[in-house]
Amino acid sequence: MNTAHTTSTIPSNNVPKSNNDPASCNKIRPTPSSLPTTVIRVVTEPDTDLLLSVFQDRVQILISQMEGKIGTMLSVDHEFSQIDNSHTYHIQNLLGRRDDPLDSVYARQIMERIVNLGNGYYCPPLLVGINLVEKSSPEDFRKIIDEVVDMYQEAVGIIRANS
Repeated sequence: MNTAHTTSTIPSNNVPKSNNDPASCNKIRPTPSSLPTTVIRVVTEPDTDLLLSVFQDRVQILISQMEGKIGTMLSVDHEFSQIDNSHTYHIQNLLGRRDDPLDSVYARQIMERIVNLGNGYYCPPLLVGINLVEKSSPEDFRKIIDEVVDMYQEAVGIIRANS
């Protein structure tokens, strides 16, 4: 399998100081006056454009196989119950097709992976835009999810480096 990608990163300024908790990478966000931290990648096989932007109140993720066009927009939230240590994921279709469950599977898997990066208690809400033309094989699905999670870690690293 031939894999290639390019990365472009736009760092944010005026980032708040970390609370020195290594598991709190999900809690660091840019201030409202700063530009979002953005990471862009292009994955080949299948040709997929990926963009991740960390804003103060949420993370925007765009996944497109149609020259950057977004077909479906989903809002994804996570709740952790300290009573029974359970996780609840809420996925809401804001715009686009409602008949393809694969879009929701992508969104939930991304949220689960980001939650597992930290302490499992907190993750900022996600706004996921997705437009897939090809039915994804399990390998393509994992490749795209892995790239998005890697982009999230890169963005958090940029925010920490600027704090």
